[in-house]
Amino acid sequence: MDTLTETEVGELRFGRALRLGLCRWVLTASVDRFYQSEAVVEMPPRMRTAVPTELARLVDAGLLEEEPGEAGQRRKYFRRTDSALWRIIQTSDEVLKEFEAKTDAKTS
Repeated sequence: MDTLTETEVGELRFGRALRLGLCRWVLTASVDRFYQSEAVVEMPPRMRTAVPTELARLVDAGLLEEEPGEAGQRRKYFRRTDSALWRIIQTSDEVLKEFEAKTDAKTS
């Protein structure tokens, strides 16, 4: 069981495949502020419609802050908080990187 994919771990441990992938993307993004459509395009096509709901859940959990948009602008901006809950995602990310390395080694 030490070669699960991000999608499998997301479904089994986080209740929805998208949750872990989205959190990993936010955690490892090279910017601390992003807009919703940036996150949408980074997710698998079949999961993209759920991104706004999951971003709202991350705001509710205190992992993200939604920033007010500028007048006349429709983009929703988000900023990652310094919540201790990010350590859960960090640990998950590290474990999944180990799994991915094992999978890559088997296919090489």
